[in-house]
Amino acid sequence: VEVVGAFRRVGAAALPLPAGSGAERLIVIASLSDGRIKRRLTNTKGLVVLGMGGASPDGKTLFYGTPGTQWAIPTMGGEPRKIANADRLVVDPNGQEVVLARFEREGAKLSRLPLGGGPEVVIPYASDLRFAGTFAGSVHKDGRILMQVCPVDSWFCGPAILDSKSGKVSRIPVDTAADFSSINWTGDGRIFATAAAMHAVLWRFQPVK
Repeated sequence: VEVVGAFRRVGAAALPLPAGSGAERLIVIASLSDGRIKRRLTNTKGLVVLGMGGASPDGKTLFYGTPGTQWAIPTMGGEPRKIANADRLVVDPNGQEVVLARFEREGAKLSRLPLGGGPEVVIPYASDLRFAGTFAGSVHKDGRILMQVCPVDSWFCGPAILDSKSGKVSRIPVDTAADFSSINWTGDGRIFATAAAMHAVLWRFQPVK
């Protein structure tokens, strides 16, 4: 698969991810074959990275998010470039656009932004399901967008597919009572996700006499 957890590969055999902690935290690019760090993006040092939006198809640019802002940085190192004020960013497989999400008081707003310049285009969202997030591999080449949604009739937030042309949201049936995240398309069109189930134990206590 092209995705590992919440992250998406850079090139054939490398994975970008935050490493370290505190003032020493930064984005690194690690080898998938041996787990060793191949490159440190020193201009991200000390940042609070909230998400990785994926890489450009040619592997030359990496996208990441800090609180309220989305950025691009060369994978060989260099100065970050601000993309937009937004809460989520996912690279479209066409390499020409990114999908942005903003969490606003009246609900989430999604849009497409051309990387070569031009206005944002609103993505319709026709559903009462509350949008909760996208991930690095959420956008399919045909425009469908995988996302996490939170229904009003369930404790758990599950996977769904948004038709970015009509705005229709279709929940993906699952047989596990769990919160689903890292919901991504794989290279062969399947869906990869992680599920965190809640397990509880009931105890009965009696006073000691």
